[in-house]
Amino acid sequence: MEAPILFLAGFLTLASSCSLSYSSQAQDESRVPEFTFRDASFNRYEDNERTFSLEATRMEQYSAYPVTYAQDAEFKVWNEKDEVETEGSCGLLGMHSDGQHFTLFRDIFIKNYEQQMEIHADKLKWNAENGQIVSDTLSTVELIKDNLAIKGTGFSADSKTHDFKFSTSADGSIESDDTAEGESK
Repeated sequence: MEAPILFLAGFLTLASSCSLSYSSQAQDESRVPEFTFRDASFNRYEDNERTFSLEATRMEQYSAYPVTYAQDAEFKVWNEKDEVETEGSCGLLGMHSDGQHFTLFRDIFIKNYEQQMEIHADKLKWNAENGQIVSDTLSTVELIKDNLAIKGTGFSADSKTHDFKFSTSADGSIESDDTAEGESK
């Protein structure tokens, strides 16, 4: 009689214990956003003055990484006179939590009013701390400044010195006042 009771107790213990499915993979928490915002607006203020604004269809913040991502982003940067100095848009924007490092992807458009310059690209990195904006060596960047339009790869620019260069050959055009209509030099 004792053997059937031990067998029954052992069977009930096994049957009621929880079953782990070793074939399914555990979800990686670092890939799941801690916060998700839709139709988001973000403004940064320094000394009671707006310095940066961002609107995006979706923003995601991750706890494992010090980065926030914004989809279909539109941004503006204000100067000390409360004038829009730079504005732009891109398909995806990665912002480091230090507020100084940005990575832009897809259909990038940046317009700087002070320098009268436009940039069109598909991939750029911007370090706001030192004023450097760079592309990789394979991505094409188009720069339009005053009467100059130039396309190339390996783009880098310094917003503090207003210098820019392409590390590979570039193509472009310069329009001058003495150029006949419809003609380019």
